[in-house]
Amino acid sequence: MYIKTIHIQRFRSIYDATLHCDSLTALVGANGSGKSTFLLALDVFYIAQYPLDKHDFYNGDTSEPISIAVTYGELSDAEQSAFKDFLDGETLTVTKRVDDTGNGKFGQTYFGFTKQHAAFKALRDLANEAERTKCYNELKSQAIYADLPPARNKDERAAALTQWERDHPEECETTEAQHQFFGDRTGSLTSIDRWSKFLLIPAVRDAAADATDGKGSVISELIDMVVRQLLTDDPEIQTLQQEAETKLSEITQRADLTQLSHELNITMRQLTPNTSVSLGWANVKMRMPTPQVTIEICEDDYPTHISRTGHGVQRSFIITLLQHLAMTNREGPETDAVTPHKPHLILAVEEPELFQHPSRQRHFATILADLANGHIPGVADKTQVMYCTHSPLFVDIDRFENLRIISKQANGKPTIPKQTSIRATTKGQLLLDTRLGHSDLSSTLTTVVNEGFFAHVTVLVEGESDSAALRSFIRHGSKDSVDSSGISIISVGGKPNLYKPLIIFNSFGIKTYLIYDNDSKKAAASSPSLNRKLLRLCNAPEEDWPEGVHENYAVFSPLMECVLQKEAEEHGLEWEALLQECSRHYWNSSAIAFKKISIGVISMDVER
Repeated sequence: MYIKTIHIQRFRSIYDATLHCDSLTALVGANGSGKSTFLLALDVFYIAQYPLDKHDFYNGDTSEPISIAVTYGELSDAEQSAFKDFLDGETLTVTKRVDDTGNGKFGQTYFGFTKQHAAFKALRDLANEAERTKCYNELKSQAIYADLPPARNKDERAAALTQWERDHPEECETTEAQHQFFGDRTGSLTSIDRWSKFLLIPAVRDAAADATDGKGSVISELIDMVVRQLLTDDPEIQTLQQEAETKLSEITQRADLTQLSHELNITMRQLTPNTSVSLGWANVKMRMPTPQVTIEICEDDYPTHISRTGHGVQRSFIITLLQHLAMTNREGPETDAVTPHKPHLILAVEEPELFQHPSRQRHFATILADLANGHIPGVADKTQVMYCTHSPLFVDIDRFENLRIISKQANGKPTIPKQTSIRATTKGQLLLDTRLGHSDLSSTLTTVVNEGFFAHVTVLVEGESDSAALRSFIRHGSKDSVDSSGISIISVGGKPNLYKPLIIFNSFGIKTYLIYDNDSKKAAASSPSLNRKLLRLCNAPEEDWPEGVHENYAVFSPLMECVLQKEAEEHGLEWEALLQECSRHYWNSSAIAFKKISIGVISMDVER
């Protein structure tokens, strides 16, 4: 069973949003947009009694409940059989609601959609057992319910009502019903955690504590389940334990307690006549201690404790431990006749790029994709992967379909936080709409261009000199820098490359501003055509030689350098002298590239 959608209402920064999930789902966007909130919401959903407070409610308003609804799809035959009373076609939707019950306490209840008979609702809502029994017997006396069997307790009564509803679907209607989908220690087949295991790996976790074989650590729990229990059940260990108990009993019997009993009785009879005390050795029950496990990480043939390795190695070790712990926890159903397979693992990783250098980030991104595609054995039969990232290295054409852009949208009410929203597109739709090929998209989504997925606003420019000039203008004309404002200025390596990232960002609804030269002096045959194409993508009237500053684009005529030269001369500055000064600053007076880069420095002088 895979998670198809997560619908969250009134949880932290999310007022009302639905996340559509794939086998691999990558959440990207600016800081504070709410990416981690989606992963945390799943953690809240999978833990029956999660520690929450009022600050977990949207805007701190506890008057309405938090709602987290998860819809599962691709259920196996066994899963469909287990949840047959709650299915909507081939999907299962379970909702968790968190209500403020007062005194700092929060009720956490699960609901599912099921077919129920309206007349049974009154019986199910009764709190008193005697009243429920009376109501049930009254129902049985009616002809329509004559096939209800006798029920000796509430469990038998509940089973009888459910079976009647299965036998009479025409008398039922779909309704939301409370059910214990999590935390059911009876091993019910309708316990989600019997079939699906969620594992959240937060951005910060203490690797040294997890790797120490002590109470509460991950490695200790894993060793207990996988190894130590086997040692305890080993016949030789049990024989050794019995022999030790016998030997200890023989040794203790040599220490005769008769003399001590006699002396105690003399004293006790002086205090309380006609009383006595008798001392004896109790039977000894021993539990043989099992040795603790020592853990060393060997890196480059150098063994050391995990606490003395790099953070990247520590994080890899934690992920390894938690994956194996998650699946070991669920080994039970593998031998169950009803659930003859391991459960589905949902792995959520917050900032997988953390502590990894660029090449390792690329490798880790590939590993997570392979894990989701079932190419890595030994973890789970099925693994669904979700991660939120700040790294452009986790965004490429092979994961394009899996991207979800998370952002904040103003709601017009200053006292209420901005609402988190989700935007997505598909590679198929993009290729269809634009006639771009796979290779076009692959060459476009460079690590530089991918920065746009994480920005509040993306500015596309032709080259590095344009980027330098724009950054200089902003730096000297505003107290805020480009980066602190969440603006990403992206150089695409030439005017002909502008339209491809513009199409991609537009398809995701990312705010994008386009800056380019109209090249009217070049008079190349392709210039008017390209100008018109860019205007069309900006939803602007088409013309051969546009110019000026507009709402979502700006065009220099004929070149940015010409405009800057004109403005410099209007300010009484000598253009050639400025170019020479800038060229000397960049070490090469003859290099055209350095002359163009100097535009950024010139712009600073113009501003002054």
